[in-house]
Amino acid sequence: VMRCLAKDPDDRFPDMGELATALAPAAPPDAGGRARPWPRAAVAAAMLATLGIVAYGAFRVLTTSDGTAASPVTPAAASISILPLVPVPEDTSLRRLGRQLAVTLSTNLDGIGSIRTTEGLAVIASSPPAGDSAPAPSGSDIARRFSTTSYLQGTLLAAGNGRVRVDAALHEAATGDEIARASASGPVDDIFALTDSVTLSLLRAVWRRGPLPAPSLAALTTPSVAALRAYLDGELLLSAGRFDGAVAAFDSAFRADTTFWFALWRSLYPRTYEGVARLDSALFQKLFENRARLPEPDRLLLETRFAGSKANELAAHRDIVRRFPGYRPGWWAYANWLVHNGSVVGEPLAETRRALERTLELDPDFFPAWEHLFWIVVMQRDEARASDVLARLEDFGRQGGRRLAGELLPTYRALYAGISGPLQPAEIAAAADAFGAYRGPLAPFFGLALLMYGDPDAQHDVSGEVLARGAPPGTARWHRAGLAFAFATRGDWRGALKIASADPLGPYELVPPTAYGFAAAAAWLGELPADEAAAFRPRTAWLEAQTNAEDGAEVALLDGLVAYAGGDGAALAAARERATGAAAAHSDLLDGTLAAYQLALDGDSAAAGRALADLEETGVDDLAWRGGRHPWLTPINRIAAARWLSAAGDTARALRLLGWEETFLPQRARFLWPAGIAVSPHASLIRARLHAGRGDAARATFHYETVLDRYDRAQGLAIEAEEELERLGEGE
Repeated sequence: VMRCLAKDPDDRFPDMGELATALAPAAPPDAGGRARPWPRAAVAAAMLATLGIVAYGAFRVLTTSDGTAASPVTPAAASISILPLVPVPEDTSLRRLGRQLAVTLSTNLDGIGSIRTTEGLAVIASSPPAGDSAPAPSGSDIARRFSTTSYLQGTLLAAGNGRVRVDAALHEAATGDEIARASASGPVDDIFALTDSVTLSLLRAVWRRGPLPAPSLAALTTPSVAALRAYLDGELLLSAGRFDGAVAAFDSAFRADTTFWFALWRSLYPRTYEGVARLDSALFQKLFENRARLPEPDRLLLETRFAGSKANELAAHRDIVRRFPGYRPGWWAYANWLVHNGSVVGEPLAETRRALERTLELDPDFFPAWEHLFWIVVMQRDEARASDVLARLEDFGRQGGRRLAGELLPTYRALYAGISGPLQPAEIAAAADAFGAYRGPLAPFFGLALLMYGDPDAQHDVSGEVLARGAPPGTARWHRAGLAFAFATRGDWRGALKIASADPLGPYELVPPTAYGFAAAAAWLGELPADEAAAFRPRTAWLEAQTNAEDGAEVALLDGLVAYAGGDGAALAAARERATGAAAAHSDLLDGTLAAYQLALDGDSAAAGRALADLEETGVDDLAWRGGRHPWLTPINRIAAARWLSAAGDTARALRLLGWEETFLPQRARFLWPAGIAVSPHASLIRARLHAGRGDAARATFHYETVLDRYDRAQGLAIEAEEELERLGEGE
């Protein structure tokens, strides 16, 4: 190390070969007594380790007396967006190379000195493909989009004999002024050499002090040409939304080099989003064990999966987008987390939408973000933005290659049409045609989708039409469920009970099939007399006979809700004893719930509200599992706690508990959707009251209108909503 740091060049190693020789100790004998030469990879690793020590020494030299590091690069080069290199003249093969170099140069430069680069894939997505008539954004536009201080753009020129020349210029984002130039030439098929040569050429121009580093793309990614090529193919396919092809390419890269953990990491999202070739759990464990080999933002993002709680997950995601504001995967992970968890933990839809819009600023062609944004703007009843987003989804559908885009478009068209009012006959027929003909794995979703995105009126009309046409049993089952929950949401609980009593609505894991569940929830909400609800109790015999202890506990919970609705303290105590004695996984939760209801019956509703809020806030990490057997528990508890807390003056905590129907939960917890939506008008009414009390007329108006949009087959809540909307209108 000291010889490497010698001031006099003559005292240093003359070349890397002599350094490698000095690093290599006497090799141990093999089994035959012969000395073994060090593998090239081992020598390279040792050299890199020493270079790391040298770099650390340089860091120490460049550290100021107060402990802060002075930047070794020109300030304007501290953050760079690298645009795809453009072939001159146009050449399809060189255009592909130019896009690949945008990825490899970003990888190679990131982390050198104080340099940070935007993810290459995101910049590629910001540039229109060849033949696109849309005007290409300028380098300054792209730099502003990614919040970088500079941008690199350049050209590729075929130089003959299979060689290519790269010429690039680094420009200051704010002014467009040229900061530095870089050029290199090499074999067109040697992306390692081209990347390293351009990187070094650029560093020579922006490096201000200390030893110039010698970055190696192979050290950061893979020494295998085949692996690197496959990985780059995967990146480009991922950018285009071709998830099957992307996974296949990343898998090919990892087969070519089983230490290329970054390629395996990049395959995780497309695997998850459409269920493509799920990753073996043992291989995932190895990936996690090797996470230190990933770039820092990717390592941090992988670690969010093991944060331990939703609160920790949220904090970790926020930290990533704060530290790496141009890192599109970080923004998408944050936005996706909020979509599926945010409202359950009290995060507003506005923050979810902000994260999705930022994701699309960074990657305008990222289909999943457009799809998730559509869900949010529909829930917000933002017709103008929903129109824009639907147009993009239609474009994706025409392009093909995205399974979900094609299959879900009929749902999205109906949701958009329902924003401005009831569906027209032609719109109902079109949706019924699509849903009735579908035989794929999304059939349960189509039976409930319109309801789940907040339009029970459209669900009623479309499911009614599907059933009227004589749908096959599997399809009919899901649309009966959709129809039953639509009736309940609209305030017609007796209509819901009539459907729920006729036939099982679906597999228990996805839809609560018991009429008694509907009856107990309706009684608790004051929508049905307690004695009328109790009449449905004998229908639960089959459920109590199940071997799963959670099923018996569910019946006890429903008994407790009916007992509370009827003011029967003795029956409530008996239900609590049965729920606790069921030895179910959630017995403690059910016991705490029914204990809170006992407190309320005894007159201490403030304590009951605090107890239920504690249960919900501490149990939010368990929502998926508890909802599988107790689908009414979360929404009912949250409404109860919000009522009692707001009466006690704790409006902030009450508001945090509400709004779960705006959260699009992961697959295993989607049964919380229909039950939550069914009681959502009651939650919306409380939210409207609380916002009105805080002087927030806009939010109060939105939630009163939500009550009227959903709850239209009974008077009850609608009367108050109409009166308050009129009063708020007069206040304007």
